[in-house]
Amino acid sequence: MSWIAATDTRIMNEYNAPAIIKYAPVPWFTERVCVQLKINNASGIIKETHGNTAVVEMEDKSTHSLNYRDVSLIRPQRHDIALVTTGRYVGKEGELISINGAKAMLKENAKSFVTVDFGTLAKIRPVVNVNMTTSVAHNGTNHPSLVIGHPVDVKRKMIANVNSTTG
Repeated sequence: MSWIAATDTRIMNEYNAPAIIKYAPVPWFTERVCVQLKINNASGIIKETHGNTAVVEMEDKSTHSLNYRDVSLIRPQRHDIALVTTGRYVGKEGELISINGAKAMLKENAKSFVTVDFGTLAKIRPVVNVNMTTSVAHNGTNHPSLVIGHPVDVKRKMIANVNSTTG
């Protein structure tokens, strides 16, 4: 996550010097957020940010360096993975289970749900993890296995991979 830095003399760090407080140009301007170009409505995903600009990967896999003013965030729909961008639950992410007017319910994991204002949510790309699993391939070597999904699903699949290879 990239930030615009500012100094706040009211907050001191561990060396008794003014702490640097980091501010994003807008709260949702961060990696993995799905955005839409204002000029032509094309959609893409923020790959990395650098202050007011971001590298956005478009659907055709091309990349463009864009200012935050050139894009708008895409609001999630039911069953999308969403990120809370402001408020009490900022930084939490999960599957959008329901929308009831201005309120939305996110499922963080099998037992944890949070209710947030729908206006604080941004659609994000699910986490992509590459893990090494032991293969019973003919040559007996390890091969990479791509696991795509919500972090909870990724963990569940990783546990299943370990159990299937040990059991």
